[in-house]
Amino acid sequence: MTDAGLLEAAAAGSHAAFSEIVSRHFQPVYRLVWRMTGGTADAEDIAQEAFVKLWKNPAQVREAGALK
Repeated sequence: MTDAGLLEAAAAGSHAAFSEIVSRHFQPVYRLVWRMTGGTADAEDIAQEAFVKLWKNPAQVREAGALK
């Protein structure tokens, strides 16, 4: 399934779709945050918080390409 399809399904409440989004994108998000924070231990917490916010409001991402 495409990222756009996953976002649509997650917005409809699909836990499986959201889980797939996290599986696909957690590591790149974590690596970006790690670089931005200078490799601090907080990087994982910040990355997790980004996905929590996405879970609460998946419609905030208008274009699936923004996940990357």
